[in-house]
Amino acid sequence: MKKIHLINVDTSNGANEEAGTCELCFYTMWCDNPTFIFEMDGERLAIDGYWWDWGDYSEIFINNTVDFGLWLDTQEFADDTDFNTDWLLNIVDKYNRTVAQTEYKDINGHPIYMDSKIAVEFDHKQIEAHIGYDGYCPEISFVNPFTSKYEYLESDDYGNPKPYKVIRLEEHTNNKVAT
Repeated sequence: MKKIHLINVDTSNGANEEAGTCELCFYTMWCDNPTFIFEMDGERLAIDGYWWDWGDYSEIFINNTVDFGLWLDTQEFADDTDFNTDWLLNIVDKYNRTVAQTEYKDINGHPIYMDSKIAVEFDHKQIEAHIGYDGYCPEISFVNPFTSKYEYLESDDYGNPKPYKVIRLEEHTNNKVAT
């Protein structure tokens, strides 16, 4: 089994890039072009955290890189693991779906993690809520007791959910994820 340690995320190659596939949709955008620097068995390994596909730019997004690095230190990988951009995309996806810090905060201002047990105060009642992940950002949802339909919390620019209060039922567990 192998262990890998995140050393740095280098964005020094960031630049304004031209994106799009034709004259109608060409545009210029800032691209961080992140390169993730890892250490494994005393050797440094650089993995691109971005890619281009038919003129479209994509990059790997991690809300809290330090938290991700600490979580990654607890993971072990098979000896034949190919550490490349696809591996990085998959491991970040696992992290984001399970233990990552969401953009939301509870009523006391503490961050909510993907594995936190939470409830929403709705019409003076506490209703169990669920944290979902659509591949890009976490969403908190619950079943409205009056309509029996799912409702989703919206957040302001500071990550505070509105218009409902989020109540933490159980602290972040910092679960390990099998790879």
